[in-house]
Amino acid sequence: MIELKINGQRLKSNDPFIVEDSVNYIQVKASFSKDWEGTDKWITFEKDGEAYKIDFDADNEIKKERGINLGSGTYKVYVHGHIVKNGELVERITTNMINIEVIRTGTLEGEPFPEVSGSVGEKYVEEMKKLLEEAGNRPCVLG
Repeated sequence: MIELKINGQRLKSNDPFIVEDSVNYIQVKASFSKDWEGTDKWITFEKDGEAYKIDFDADNEIKKERGINLGSGTYKVYVHGHIVKNGELVERITTNMINIEVIRTGTLEGEPFPEVSGSVGEKYVEEMKKLLEEAGNRPCVLG
């Protein structure tokens, strides 16, 4: 989980550990100082000239079901927002960016998980079925 603390325009992070291509896993939780009250807020992830922006919910969170999915690399992250005061749009932004490192996964290279074979018990049952089929109706002699 990415945990952020925004005090005025200063942004701090918990330095999260994130693996690339995580699906419905990454969450963001932020705490804002009072001067952000009533502000519609977003977080932006920037990398290689691309910017990905997603809004916070009313609880200042972004739930994992929102589908944040980041490839490997270093993202510059900042928080911004706006509020309407006296009929005018007032923009807010953090003065500093933080870096969030997304680490390449060990062996999967972003591919779907490999097929996992059955448990030991399932394998044993399948092997027994195969042996019984091969034996057919021949009588079994013990002894």
